Amino acid sequence: MEIIHSKGGIILKRSIISLITGFIVLIGGVALWSAGGRGPIQANVERGVYIAKIPLKISDLKKLPVPKTNEDYAFIQSIDVETNVVIGKFKAGQREITLIQDRNSDGKVDLVVRYFVDRDSFKYSARPRNEFTEEKFKKLKEDILNGKQDEVNPNKEAIEYIKVLQQNSDRVRRWKNGFRVFLVDADDETSEQMNFFFSISSSGADLVFELNYRNQGVTRMSPIINQSVYCKDSKDPLILEVTKQLIKEAANFVPVSD
Repeated sequence: MEIIHSKGGIILKRSIISLITGFIVLIGGVALWSAGGRGPIQANVERGVYIAKIPLKISDLKKLPVPKTNEDYAFIQSIDVETNVVIGKFKAGQREITLIQDRNSDGKVDLVVRYFVDRDSFKYSARPRNEFTEEKFKKLKEDILNGKQDEVNPNKEAIEYIKVLQQNSDRVRRWKNGFRVFLVDADDETSEQMNFFFSISSSGADLVFELNYRNQGVTRMSPIINQSVYCKDSKDPLILEVTKQLIKEAANFVPVSD
């Protein structure tokens, strides 16, 4: 399976390498560069919070983050046999948060519900599998895993970042039955900007993409969703496949003494 579906893969990779080494780069039209004397991490959340380790319920949609500005987001939560994809749309039209749920890891959508933020009301899809076919649901998950900002807008710090970061063995550590790949702030060695965790056991797949903040000039800005991927003991076939591949690739870069 080809995990990455990025037309600009070469450009993106060069941009990531430049970011990691501290040069000025452009990603998504935003200038990022290494600079000293950073202040506290700033957030762009009007209200709400996402606690990734707690399985989402429909009522929790009311509690999810609402950005101060028109910034969309998307994330995956997969715990045991239940997989949730959440899409927050705030750029245009009615502000809404959509939950797409597979309740038994068969890749088929069992529930689609929208929460309209400003009306404080829910709307349930009468035919969730017609609205989100198996193929469309899988593509949504792939786009989030790849950080592909097309139909949805997940954090871009995803699989492509792992592939670049792990080429420096100092950024790779063993974790459970897999690995942790991370990035330490070039200006503050005590601060970790990104963490990626992936492990497989008899219970399923653990897979976490965590972004604490982005550097924007001298500002450290937290994304709306810090953990765009959170999977614990996941039985989702795609999550299992991707996690196995990430482990296989990271094994080539782990320090011998680790």
